[in-house]
Amino acid sequence: NTMIMKPLYAILFAMMALLCSCQKSGDEGVSVPIHVTQSIDAKSEVIDTDDLSSEQIKEYPVKGVFLNSIDDFYYYPELDIADLKTKGIDFVNNTLVVNFILVPGEVKSRNCTWALNSSEKCYDFNTTIDYAPWPDGSKTRFTYYRVAIVVKKISAETSVHYWQSLHQLD
Repeated sequence: NTMIMKPLYAILFAMMALLCSCQKSGDEGVSVPIHVTQSIDAKSEVIDTDDLSSEQIKEYPVKGVFLNSIDDFYYYPELDIADLKTKGIDFVNNTLVVNFILVPGEVKSRNCTWALNSSEKCYDFNTTIDYAPWPDGSKTRFTYYRVAIVVKKISAETSVHYWQSLHQLD
């Protein structure tokens, strides 16, 4: 009986090892967190879309950009980023990554992460925001929220995905 069990255990062990290694290699390297050199204080402005014309609404784009030099600021005149020039960023070794988000309430906390997404061959700038809804229940008032981080230099041809996750607090 033990003569049969030993090979059976060996086969079972080999199958488990194979299954575990397949699972590990399937998950490995999809999104690898990377060190953020500097996190810059967020900037916010409360806006009410009822008070804005369609032209004025265009002044609040929801988008992400990255800048590799002071000269790159020139390409984004529509974005409120001029104050970031004064942050003393070492653009020789670093890149400034900025994301603009509309939040349907008051921002209570945020968390930003920077990761290498090896499956899509790009970087991910992830922003998680906890917010409280407006006390009056307004559906037209938002917090226009800018988050920015400084990371190790990336090339201008690099693809960056900007993700945000909004969590309403009770």
